[in-house]
Amino acid sequence: MADQSRIYFNSNINVDVVKVTKDTSLTLQDAIAQRKKMGKKPLLYNDFTERVDAEYFPPLSKDREAQFNIYRKTPDQKYYDYVCGLTEDEFAFVDYKIKANQWYHYLAAAQVYNVQTGIRYLMFENKEDSGDLTYLKAKWDNWSIQDIEDSDTEGVYIKTGSTWLLGLNLNQNSVTQNTNVMNYETLGKFSKYGVGEKSFQSGSFSSLLGQMAEVTEYRTINDVAGKSNYRYTERDNPTYKFSAESNKLDRWREFIYNGKLKLLKDFKGNAWIVQIMSNPTFDINYQANEMPTTISFEWQEVEDFSKVSIIAISDEF
Repeated sequence: MADQSRIYFNSNINVDVVKVTKDTSLTLQDAIAQRKKMGKKPLLYNDFTERVDAEYFPPLSKDREAQFNIYRKTPDQKYYDYVCGLTEDEFAFVDYKIKANQWYHYLAAAQVYNVQTGIRYLMFENKEDSGDLTYLKAKWDNWSIQDIEDSDTEGVYIKTGSTWLLGLNLNQNSVTQNTNVMNYETLGKFSKYGVGEKSFQSGSFSSLLGQMAEVTEYRTINDVAGKSNYRYTERDNPTYKFSAESNKLDRWREFIYNGKLKLLKDFKGNAWIVQIMSNPTFDINYQANEMPTTISFEWQEVEDFSKVSIIAISDEF
């Protein structure tokens, strides 16, 4: 039994982390490099930031129902927001419910089972040497758009497919705040007004489809080395010999016309859950050497970004 196990250390050494796992495939070097990662199969863990005694983690299994609940907060939040839960063979997640130029801190609450004490919750979070919480700043330099779909959990969306990064020749027109204000004519001096609950944003977007990248040019089909050139390209893989400049446009058309809800973000700190409105367009400049494609679409906000979670979960660690 784990609660009957003991580990004894020589008094002349300093121990900053204790971790015991079921994984026997790691080399000594790999184990040292991953000593502060929880990993897939934790049995015993303690980094001595919260307590002296190490805590036992039952092996992840359907019988044990071990689970990690993930929470997130910003510096001005008093309480944490729930992000997602990881169960059984789910070991990694990506949080898409973040905005550019914002600071975030994450906490993992591990639900563990002990025969004697029952279910307990252990908290894991990064802290500075001063004891203050560690915050990381989210920052990127492009607009992004991706598909999201409903999950089995209410209020949680799952990110699906590719993330499109757009930012060259950017043209984001004014964003409209759509409201419902009715004017009622009366016999009095002034009209009366009624204000409805409707309040959503909408706008239009336009940019080049491709990106600046190192492109490998091949003179013939038998050319092995090729020649690299930094330029505008719409290839999916700029270094692959047989990657065509039209492939990305084909994928974009399939993406933008599929009718799914989408997550749209800018690089200032705005984010919307949107529906693409009718008739997105693309325009190819055949006069330029690279024949760049300008894509355009109109969007309309359909749900409050602040009231949902948007994640992707993986069984790989």
